[in-house]
Amino acid sequence: MSKNILVTGGYGTLATHLLQNMVKDTKNFEISTTVRKLKPQNNIQNVTYITNDNFFSDDYKIDNIDIIINCAFSRTNNLPDLADSIAYTKKLFLKANENNIKAVVNISSQSVYGMYRENKTLETDKINPADVYALGKFACEELGNGIFQNSNTKYTNLRLGSLVGTEYTDRVVNKLIKKARETGIIEIENGRQQFGYLHVEDAAKAIIKLIETPVEKWNPVYNIGSDESGNLTLEEIAGFIKEKFEQKGLKVVLNKKTSSRKTIMNSGLFIKSTGWKHSKTLYNFMDDLINC
Repeated sequence: MSKNILVTGGYGTLATHLLQNMVKDTKNFEISTTVRKLKPQNNIQNVTYITNDNFFSDDYKIDNIDIIINCAFSRTNNLPDLADSIAYTKKLFLKANENNIKAVVNISSQSVYGMYRENKTLETDKINPADVYALGKFACEELGNGIFQNSNTKYTNLRLGSLVGTEYTDRVVNKLIKKARETGIIEIENGRQQFGYLHVEDAAKAIIKLIETPVEKWNPVYNIGSDESGNLTLEEIAGFIKEKFEQKGLKVVLNKKTSSRKTIMNSGLFIKSTGWKHSKTLYNFMDDLINC
């Protein structure tokens, strides 16, 4: 019997990758998604698109939905946008609770743990939001914990590592490769920083692994981080990029400054619960980006 899955924020990067992976298995999934405004040219075949206005109207019924995956959240530190995202999440959770949805997955962020960690973060470690974006993500986690506390809905938060992919042009890796290609110079802070990068395709497949796992076995929160190559230091990342470009005959100069930022996580609990494995290492991603 197929599961009826609703994904919010359907035109976002993570949601798009998630929907594209789910439609490969239409025998197991019936898929719908919410969006602010319809953009038919961006729609994925076999996915039903619903505007937020229609979804939140009293006439729109969701009692046939098995699992809601909340990907809708503004990737910004702009306070009004974050306030809108939190308000949206509250409306979504209340509607899910009122309709006794079987399960809700909330997409959160590794940034709730802060930016400076000596060891890989566990789900039980102290919350120390890195910025207002991270605080907004944690606020949504707490909204869900409160709203679903005494309900029949299974609720879990997925704290994802920093997503990478060709679409994430603001990521350090993307910027370093772009700068190396355009100027022949890579500038980094002292290079000891470690970033918990997670390829967006692996994130999408991890979410699918979770929804294929019986909801009764879900934990309230999971870290989903990088493979070991995603825990490279910035200096190792820059060195790999420099080497790859020089193999192409391009001279690259490496300059350093100072920092000790770390954003690494332990994904052992999620791997144990779902059997998920990485398919894209950070090395794979950098190769793809350099060669594209």
